[in-house]
Amino acid sequence: DHVILTSPKGYHIEVSGHMADDVLGAGTLRATPPDRGGAGPFGQVVTRRSGADYRQTDFFGLMEDLIDAVDGQDRDAISSLLGDIDNQIDSLLKCRTEGGALVKRYEGSVSRLTQNNGNYTELYSSISDTDLAKMAMEFMSAQAIYQAGLATVARIIQPTLVDFLG
Repeated sequence: DHVILTSPKGYHIEVSGHMADDVLGAGTLRATPPDRGGAGPFGQVVTRRSGADYRQTDFFGLMEDLIDAVDGQDRDAISSLLGDIDNQIDSLLKCRTEGGALVKRYEGSVSRLTQNNGNYTELYSSISDTDLAKMAMEFMSAQAIYQAGLATVARIIQPTLVDFLG
């Protein structure tokens, strides 16, 4: 006889009592905040155990714990937090490395595509800017030279019927 709604940021809303009464507000409505972040899609969750205290927190919750430990001059808590802070820094550096690699790959692709575009534009220009009359004359000249070469070779060889039978 109760409904629990959960948001992507980790908030839980629990409605208890009769369903018809709860929808209109006659029941009990209770909203609880998340356990110090990390429940949503962008949260970096760290599980930390100090004594009997077991909870999950994100980097900002870790910093709040560090502030509380420094304010309370709790050296044991400060030393237990240092490993978690190092892990968070390593995670941050890993994310920065992956982001940097993606940016480098993107910039390389942009540079290569820009260069290819220039090359294709130059090639298209050299093909489309040809003088058709000049090219026709060169083609006809090459064709005449080819025909003359074939005629010369045919006169030199002059096969006879005996050559084919032999």
